[in-house]
Amino acid sequence: MNESILKNFIQSLTEVNLQVDVELSGSQFTTYRIGGPIAYCVRLKTKDDLDSLSRTILNGYKDLLSPKNVCVIGNGSNLLIDDKGFNGIVFVLEDQIGKIGEIQELPDSKMQVEAGAGLSLPTFARQVMKHEVGGLEFYVGIPGTVGGAVAMNAGGHGKQTCDVLKSARALDLKTGQLKTFSNSECDFRYRASTFKSTDLVVSAEFIGEKSVQSVIKKNLDDIVTWRRENQPGGRNVGSVFQNPKDVSAGALIEKSGLKGFSINGASVSEKHANFIQADQDAKAKDVSDVIAHVQKVVFESTGYELKTEVRYISNDE
Repeated sequence: MNESILKNFIQSLTEVNLQVDVELSGSQFTTYRIGGPIAYCVRLKTKDDLDSLSRTILNGYKDLLSPKNVCVIGNGSNLLIDDKGFNGIVFVLEDQIGKIGEIQELPDSKMQVEAGAGLSLPTFARQVMKHEVGGLEFYVGIPGTVGGAVAMNAGGHGKQTCDVLKSARALDLKTGQLKTFSNSECDFRYRASTFKSTDLVVSAEFIGEKSVQSVIKKNLDDIVTWRRENQPGGRNVGSVFQNPKDVSAGALIEKSGLKGFSINGASVSEKHANFIQADQDAKAKDVSDVIAHVQKVVFESTGYELKTEVRYISNDE
């Protein structure tokens, strides 16, 4: 990446009143609370901010941003940032881009809900309950954002985002173009979609069901109770590995005798083997070394190749 062009781009963003922070600790951007310095953080708070970013890219900065120098961050619940940090730009959605939008009642007791990509999923699930929108309760157990859920086809408790999404709107950071994608155009797969690391999902429309608050609340409470009983708290990013087609990753890791395995400040959870915990002294390398060891041992003992849900951000990516 040409450093002078990048600096010109950053200057152009500040000239259109976008907030750009410099040299922030990466630890504040992930639920692991680990990571070296981030060179630039662009905070997007309103639709006008998105329009300004789009125009800036279109006016001379097409193809500047690539998977090597850009990262879109929501809650950071699937990110591990390298100890040496990241010399590129992270984009963070905040404020108005993290709110519930229009809610419409549709035929056949269906409900359509618009949500900004920066909205946390547990908050989303609880807020739509107040409008008697059911069918989205599973999001209360996912520690990400609306944008991350769309990009990764997040799911749990028998549902995935592809089951409830009507459409999503995204900004291509390479071209500056904003586009709306229908559900089928999102090309959803298990923990994957058409959206790349250079696509900034900005909003989404979901289809829920007309329900009553008491029923929705019970469903929410049941999910929260299950999580507390079966998953660890503390510093982690939720499930580290994707489940193979016919078995859970956690079961394979436990079968391989890896519960409690640790390297320095990172360890496989004793409560749920698909979680890797980080203590306050842990480094990103500790976590990545535990991940690599788990993959090696599970493959040798079971024949399964575990793929991660965690995105590793570094200057070598």
